[in-house]
Amino acid sequence: MAIRRWLMGGLAVCAMTASVWARPGTVMMRDGGSYQGDITEAEDGKVVVKVHNVDMRIDRRDIAGITYVDDAAGDFKKKLAALGPKDVKGRLDLADAALAQRQYDWAKQAAQSALDIDPNSKEATDFLMMVRRQQELERAPKAGEPKSQPGGDPLLPDAPGTTKPPAGAVEHKQLTADDVNTIKQFELGGEENTFRVNLTNDVRRRFVTKDGQGTLAEFSALPVQKQARYILTRAPEMRNDVRITSDPISMGLFKTRVQPAILAGCATTACHGGTGAGNFVLITPADSEPATYTNFYILTQYVKNLDKAGKAQAQMIDRTAPTKSLLLQYSLPNDAADLHHPDVPNYRPPFRNVADPRYKAISDWLTGSLNPATPDYGIKFTPPSGTSPDASGTTKPAGK
Repeated sequence: MAIRRWLMGGLAVCAMTASVWARPGTVMMRDGGSYQGDITEAEDGKVVVKVHNVDMRIDRRDIAGITYVDDAAGDFKKKLAALGPKDVKGRLDLADAALAQRQYDWAKQAAQSALDIDPNSKEATDFLMMVRRQQELERAPKAGEPKSQPGGDPLLPDAPGTTKPPAGAVEHKQLTADDVNTIKQFELGGEENTFRVNLTNDVRRRFVTKDGQGTLAEFSALPVQKQARYILTRAPEMRNDVRITSDPISMGLFKTRVQPAILAGCATTACHGGTGAGNFVLITPADSEPATYTNFYILTQYVKNLDKAGKAQAQMIDRTAPTKSLLLQYSLPNDAADLHHPDVPNYRPPFRNVADPRYKAISDWLTGSLNPATPDYGIKFTPPSGTSPDASGTTKPAGK
């Protein structure tokens, strides 16, 4: 397809006449992603969301719905007030819905209300820890900024933001910036068109010269996201000069919903975050982009032999059969799981059943957000192991 053909539909520039009134809220995309920021609905069928001081223009047809903070606040209060005085599950469901909107204060309020009813509720306690940990992750200083001490939350003794990992945690190498960029490229959804990208080292000119199907001016006039996809598809040897600077939708959900649940449930220093973790170790606290993407990579590479010959295996993240993923199976009690977590002292499944909101969040991510094909990242990185023998009996992760 010639570059001139690519221009069809891609070069039309519409003058945007937008209302001057922007309201904070959340835009929910039809593909399951979401964007939170100041929202302006324009007259040309676009919606503008200011995210970290960057204006993102989204076609109204790609949006499933918009929830404004002021409207949502009243709705949340009404729903909470309407719950029965002993309805723990209803409060946790409401907390989970608030978390999906990144309304952390509301999520904590609903979860705390559930805990007030049932002080022994492990689900409510774990949920509060997960929300607070996620808040700490988002407040963590960026690279080059000084890190502050934790806020002293009694439910979060190992909060991110400390200068050293918690006592007993494993320190190990993390993925490089190039590795992180590679994962972002492979995990972009096929329909994503709002990701941020920088094209470096004169890669446009080099691509057009190699491709030979149009002029540099024509190619440069395309939306930068289209430019990036053409380079990645037709000149993969140039992919390192295509720098994705935002999280793909699937990775944004991993960062905000999946990883916090994992870290709260199984990556404590007494489990898979410490020196007794054997051949499956996660980084905790995961308070940086390299740490988060390293944890994701470790999860994608981990396999367990189900027989001595190694002919039957189970993956931590199984994209072809998501419900068989060990990430889900090991989170359930034995009577609710097909594959049982190894029998180790003091292990408690983090989820009670498949109706647990946190289970559903991970299940939805596996089945609806991740690309279905297992990518070969080509990353040369050996996932770490703890210093103690492998208490879980699992194999080493399948590193490249």
